[in-house]
Amino acid sequence: MPVSGERECVYLGCERGSFYHEYCVPHRRQMQFWGRYFEIGDPWHGLGKPAPKARPPKQIQPSCEMQGCERRSTVKSIICVNHRFKARKYGLSNNEMIILFMDAYCASCGTKDRLVVDHDHACCSGEVACGNCVRGVLCSNCNTALGFLKDDYRRANGLGDYMQSNSILKVAV
Repeated sequence: MPVSGERECVYLGCERGSFYHEYCVPHRRQMQFWGRYFEIGDPWHGLGKPAPKARPPKQIQPSCEMQGCERRSTVKSIICVNHRFKARKYGLSNNEMIILFMDAYCASCGTKDRLVVDHDHACCSGEVACGNCVRGVLCSNCNTALGFLKDDYRRANGLGDYMQSNSILKVAV
């Protein structure tokens, strides 16, 4: 409704006020920009801008199917981007990756913390493994130790024997 001293906009159905002109500011701008006035049912009715398009509803992203992962997966995949990258790196499908880590624990020490895929480096040379060289799942510490031992079981046995020996080397001063 117009305030005192204002006239009502003469546009059909408009209840805005107008000080100096017969039309309110939005309808006056509409006439200046478009050269015509729009009907009330017209989607262009208003300030000369089109009515906003209805946005499609946001799809809720499901969570990653890997155990312990709290990241979101994409709508097209069942695992998150991080696990998809690792599956591709080791030549595994998404389902093979899920099965590999389902109720998994470290094959060496038995922990369930920070599990990683263990594969034979001698099998494949390159950035991507073939998928046949995947040996299993290890924790990050055991996998790092295996890497330092250069996948040589003799070195691991030698270290085990060394650790079991009770001899303490005494250094004479």
